[in-house]
Amino acid sequence: MSICYDNLAALKALRAVRTTSRLVYQCQRALNDISARHAVGLFWVPGHVGIRGNEIADGFASCGSALSFFGPETALGVSRRDLQTSLGRWLVNQHGAFGEVLVTPKGRPASLSQVPVWAPGQNL
Repeated sequence: MSICYDNLAALKALRAVRTTSRLVYQCQRALNDISARHAVGLFWVPGHVGIRGNEIADGFASCGSALSFFGPETALGVSRRDLQTSLGRWLVNQHGAFGEVLVTPKGRPASLSQVPVWAPGQNL
């Protein structure tokens, strides 16, 4: 079975060893399940250059995008690092607004990387 993509980023995401995207992970699992029974090849093809199968797929995608969305709401993944940086900056700004300085247990000014951030599964 050959699966052709005109989206190089999607193809690279599927070939990645690790992913933080739930959708990519689900696709990887589906491909692994299929490849247990069939030989599977993932290939990149240039888009919008007249490749018949790709033009047909683009037509289906256009029809699908014109339909009303149904299903669970999509979510935008945010990395733990981005969350820590944003919350850390917010905390520093909030403390600064009240004339306070965040300090470490040793009494030194805290850097953003030392600001504790709650993660799912941790107790408060």
